Amino acid sequence: MVFDFDKINLSNIGEMSLANLFALLNDRIGSVGISYMLILGAFVFSFFTILSILSRVSMLFGLSRIIAKEKSRFGCFFKKGLFLLPKVLAVEVILALPLAISLSFAVVAVNKSQEILFLVAVVLLALYGIFINLFKHYVYCFAVIENLGPLVAISTGWKFFKSKFKNLILAKLLEWGLWIILGAGSLLVFVLAFLPFILLGVFMYFWLGSAAFDYLMVLAVIFLAGAFFLVKGFCVTFIQSFLTNVYLNLK
Repeated sequence: MVFDFDKINLSNIGEMSLANLFALLNDRIGSVGISYMLILGAFVFSFFTILSILSRVSMLFGLSRIIAKEKSRFGCFFKKGLFLLPKVLAVEVILALPLAISLSFAVVAVNKSQEILFLVAVVLLALYGIFINLFKHYVYCFAVIENLGPLVAISTGWKFFKSKFKNLILAKLLEWGLWIILGAGSLLVFVLAFLPFILLGVFMYFWLGSAAFDYLMVLAVIFLAGAFFLVKGFCVTFIQSFLTNVYLNLK
């Protein structure tokens, strides 16, 4: 079925409620299509979220062993990450409950056209996100390194943050500064890495035609995607190592 964008009145799209949007989608692709889209989106999001958490848990456990100068194999890190994954997922669910409540208020506000309620929900989401970001790594440390249960890890992580407030706030400011520096450095690396492809692409376009240029751009995108994941992995590992060292030195 072809989606006819001409039948949508874009002048009123800002006034559409979520119910109107779902009704519009239902008219165009049907309720079954919407269900498949939602299920697929939820599956993909859940898969990559769990994979990201597993990577973080395995890396945190590995970093704690490396910093403690204990000999372990990489496979052991991954196995330990799988073992600890259910507990850390429980931590994530508990910490996400206030976010879910605030998000539900935001959805209701949009659907009811309540601007003030929507702004309140957005502010609460932002404040809670910042609040959790301040001590979430230490909750992970107590859950993964100290092997505490989900609720105990959250409670202990919060108490640890309060008891070392000044030091951990300074560490958080340093972390943000490191992210800025690493982000700027990564951007420079990508620009310098992409520049040869641009120059070679211009040369190939004039000498070999647009087809060769298209193939080169595809290779460039693949190369840069690989470079992106490598650079991101390095940055995340560096930051996690820094925060884990802070935890081990202050606990």
